[in-house]
Amino acid sequence: MLCSQKPSWHGITPRHRRYVHTLRWQNSSNGFKTNQATLIPRQGAVGAKVSFDFLKLFPLPQRLESQPIFMPQVHSELLPDQLVTRLWQELTRAPHDRHHEWRTPVLATQGSDQTGPQARTVVLRHADASFWALRVYTDARSPKCLELMAQPLAQLIFWSKRLNWQLRVSALATVEFEGEQVDAAWERIRQSHASADYLSALPPGHVRSSIKASAENTADSLQGHHLAILNFKISSMDWLVLSKDGHRRARLTPAGVLEWLVP
Repeated sequence: MLCSQKPSWHGITPRHRRYVHTLRWQNSSNGFKTNQATLIPRQGAVGAKVSFDFLKLFPLPQRLESQPIFMPQVHSELLPDQLVTRLWQELTRAPHDRHHEWRTPVLATQGSDQTGPQARTVVLRHADASFWALRVYTDARSPKCLELMAQPLAQLIFWSKRLNWQLRVSALATVEFEGEQVDAAWERIRQSHASADYLSALPPGHVRSSIKASAENTADSLQGHHLAILNFKISSMDWLVLSKDGHRRARLTPAGVLEWLVP
């Protein structure tokens, strides 16, 4: 700790961020943000203004922990590796931080001829920077499973008000209904409240009446789960940053291609 007065809430966690009024990064001369930050409590919160090592309280995944966090200036020239690293830092944090804006992207799929394109919010469960892969859980009876099996090309849209960043991810989807990955995921979920999402006797989107509600609740405990995994192998990312000094946009691929685009 770098503070002279140690507050009682120095071990702040993401779920306690509602008590934090300001989190200010300290700039360094080389254009990188340092790990040190200044935290100012909200009015009425117990504690004092304090400087601290951000990464000790909010550690990055081990693979990225030793790398500096690069916050690009709008008109600076970025190296491809720096932008890729920054994007994956956000993506890999999101599944573990309930307050992260990229935890709930919009998944867009090609629906049937009758319904047309479909878009819905999903929860990001896993992000793998090494394989450029993302993972989402769903009910196996959800229409998006059939849509992705018929047309596996999909997009996930991420927006961050904090960064003024939009990230459009184009990916090839596969659906897992059973196997080791599904079994392992269910073991993690079954003891949580989220398990009820995958135990309903009725499929998602079904019209639910009060008459059927009691029968549905009874059936929940008598049947197996309906958990399925949606895996997305990323083919490209379209990154857009909005700024009053000028917007910037780039396309990135797993092969290391970075193309600057007109916003």
